[in-house]
Amino acid sequence: MPARQYPMLIRDSSSGLARASAALGQRLGYSNDELAREPLLHWIHPEDTPRARAALAAGSGIVQLRHATRSGSWLALTLTVRTDGHSTQVVGWPSDSLATPEPERDPMEAYGDSMAQMLRRMALIVEGKNPGHRCSILLVNAHRTGITVGAGPSIPTEYHEALEGMAIGPFVGSCGAAVYWNLPVVVEDVTEDPLWRDLLDVAAIAGVKACWSQPIRGASGEVLGALALYSDEPSSPTMAQMDGLEIAAHMVGVAIERERLEAQLRQKAKFEALGVLAGGVAHDFNNLLAVIVGNAELALATDAVAQSSLGMIQDIIRAAEGATGICNQMLTCAGRGYLTTESIECAPLIRELSQLLQVSLSKKAVLRLDLENDLRVLADGSQLRQVLMNLITNGAEAVGHRDGEVTVSTRSIDLTSEVIQQCGLDPDLTPGQYVEIAVRDTGCGMDAETSANIFDPFFSTKDDGRGLGLAAVMGIVRAHGWALTVKSVPGRGTTFVVLAPRCRHAARKAPQAAVPAPASGTRVLVIDDEPGVLKVVAGILKQAGMDVRTAAHGAEGVEVYREHHGSIDCVILDMNMPILDGEETFVALRAIRPDARVLLMSGYAEQNLLDRFRGAGLAGVLQKPIRAATLLREIAAVVPGHVSA
Repeated sequence: MPARQYPMLIRDSSSGLARASAALGQRLGYSNDELAREPLLHWIHPEDTPRARAALAAGSGIVQLRHATRSGSWLALTLTVRTDGHSTQVVGWPSDSLATPEPERDPMEAYGDSMAQMLRRMALIVEGKNPGHRCSILLVNAHRTGITVGAGPSIPTEYHEALEGMAIGPFVGSCGAAVYWNLPVVVEDVTEDPLWRDLLDVAAIAGVKACWSQPIRGASGEVLGALALYSDEPSSPTMAQMDGLEIAAHMVGVAIERERLEAQLRQKAKFEALGVLAGGVAHDFNNLLAVIVGNAELALATDAVAQSSLGMIQDIIRAAEGATGICNQMLTCAGRGYLTTESIECAPLIRELSQLLQVSLSKKAVLRLDLENDLRVLADGSQLRQVLMNLITNGAEAVGHRDGEVTVSTRSIDLTSEVIQQCGLDPDLTPGQYVEIAVRDTGCGMDAETSANIFDPFFSTKDDGRGLGLAAVMGIVRAHGWALTVKSVPGRGTTFVVLAPRCRHAARKAPQAAVPAPASGTRVLVIDDEPGVLKVVAGILKQAGMDVRTAAHGAEGVEVYREHHGSIDCVILDMNMPILDGEETFVALRAIRPDARVLLMSGYAEQNLLDRFRGAGLAGVLQKPIRAATLLREIAAVVPGHVSA
């Protein structure tokens, strides 16, 4: 093979011969006669000598080490030791890496490593299979507009810094063109190829004279990046080399897609764990608040309360309502909030919010709207407002004290399975027509590390921030089954995009008639295992003139209902109870009386569980803590204007 392609060093133990190719001899600074005067170990770095001695003693093996040069520096070599009869021969070639050598292993075993470690390992393996060449792995950035460096252990840092952000295009280097065309690109001489016309200064940094690039593809054919092999001299690859690059690129693609999928699963698992925690906290916390609010309202309704105490009791109720809001925000962050969906047209809602927010936003931030009409989504109105308000406010805060803009835009887009995969969206997202709601700001932007953490609860870049705003946004998006993406560049601003399935028809709202107060003498059965809640709910109902029976758990409630079902007008049923939980109790009550009117009461209940209840005939849901007026109104809506005999 030509010495210009493979600069090698050959030593033979039997004859003492040491012969370096002209290219390698020039880099070492020693002639062949000078190298032959001393044994191999004389020239090896002291830290690497044990590995070299072990390979020589074994008579076989591949080892990476450092060889002395005349200038006093060290040149990294990869040595192959092979024994033939009584002669041990050593063949070495530059690896151009002073990093501590690592044993070669199957890259498919590297999934325990980080993605950066896996890519570095793959690059080293490719270099080991192509002596005298250097490898780099370049990936498509998150915006799919340019290149970001994945790995290149033998390439100067300055070279990669020059390539970072390089555009993807039909005539932009070997890798930019390979990504653009999704085809292998071979440049035998960078000085003569038009693809490298504008990159010759960059090539000179690393001494690159030839570059062969193979696109890295995902399972769907999506181009994820390019794997490049460089030569220090003009040269063309063999068919075997290109086949090897294709195999390596395929393995890198598999690893990248696996890492992406595992990241999505980790994110889902994190939110699931948060949801379980938030649900448990909400249940216990709201039970306590129900006792506080209920007793405070009972106190307000008594004639014996002192006038001087009215303000304090009202403060207790307001504080409890604030605590309820924080608890509900935690549930929202976990994607476990309670949803009441309706068809909402986006443009009027955004215009309404913009008028309200413009007053509170910094005067430096100009709020602009670019809205398409007749774009509807099926959403919980209050939660959609919360998403928009958080994103707009966040954008204005990013602008800060500089002049800037926050732009809210809407449009209709088609999401195919291919687009969902290419954009790295949740694979569970259903293809179809979506409404894209984008909030763009020209503010300070974020680095990659900050962008990766902004949706974590309690993460905030502000000293006085609670870190629940964007976490709540993500929770609402997840609860609705939507998608949310963020793109940010430090110093150039941030874009949040919400993708929600488009709803074609406006919801028809039936006129709501005024609900009278429940009739005095209405008979209600209250089933709850929390004594404080049971007492306060019964107290509110008795104060309204109702006939109340109570049960401390589901099994007791079923027995009471079995005995008195003919005279009980309504059942208020807690969700989480021992012996029989709310769902089991509900089934038993309906078995006794198929038209049983049951209001479910809960400090926290899963949305899908509530939907299942409603499908079975549930009359309504009461979220703890329950205000007295709300409780009476719900009972009046369920119970007809007569009282059972």
